[in-house]
Amino acid sequence: MKPRTPRWGRLDVGLLEGEDGDEVAGRLALGAQGAEVGEGFVRIWFSTVEAAQARAAELQLERSVRVHPVEEEPWLERYVASLGPLPLGRRFVVLPHERAGPAGGRIALHIAPGRAFGTGEHPTTRLCAEALERFVPAAPLWLDLGTGTGILALVAACCGARSVLALDVDPEAVAVARANVARHGLSGTIRVAQGSLERTRPGRFDGIVANLSAPFFAQEAPALCARLRRGGRLVASGFPVEAREEVFGALRRAGLELEEQHELEGWVAAVFRRETP
Repeated sequence: MKPRTPRWGRLDVGLLEGEDGDEVAGRLALGAQGAEVGEGFVRIWFSTVEAAQARAAELQLERSVRVHPVEEEPWLERYVASLGPLPLGRRFVVLPHERAGPAGGRIALHIAPGRAFGTGEHPTTRLCAEALERFVPAAPLWLDLGTGTGILALVAACCGARSVLALDVDPEAVAVARANVARHGLSGTIRVAQGSLERTRPGRFDGIVANLSAPFFAQEAPALCARLRRGGRLVASGFPVEAREEVFGALRRAGLELEEQHELEGWVAAVFRRETP
């Protein structure tokens, strides 16, 4: 019988004495598909073994770090089923599976993660959602860059965006986001496509939300600024506190003005505005 080909990668990280497992999981799981915190360890699942190996190489910590190939198995279903209702911002609650749960007067978002990032748990997703609640009503046309599951595109649409373009370079994330958008009956408002900034034209958007890494902002700051209309806003997150000055410096040099910034569990989200003449 032909052996099954591993489709996932699992990163096992040993906790140091006194470390908070939830904090470590939140810091290391950006871009991952799920995380599990146990006694003295954190397990993080990635869509490929290579992705897990790349994150392990980034750690460079004096701790136990091991990468394991994982065959296709129902771990994702078990992980999703274990999640309860998760408040997101002031108006939303994430229900990461089909089973109904208490919404408590909030708008329910049913998110099936699949092989894509974004179930509402990570601090950067929560920070971005809060910013969208404040700024979407004044900006009708939005771009969700690196959409993952499509969760932030859904938040933008539910907050009143007339049109949202949700882009991701990962074809599996695109498939997951499309399914989630269709599940909420918002395919007429949100268009999901594969790609990045090259799929867009300058001066098109009133607002952009980008929950991505610091190197992306450092490299693409001029292109991000160019895609905004005059007076348009960028919600930028996905980077830790230590990378703040690098990201902020690149965005300022590109012609964006900082309006506000917020921190949560060592992560940063900031709102920048394209200067008007």
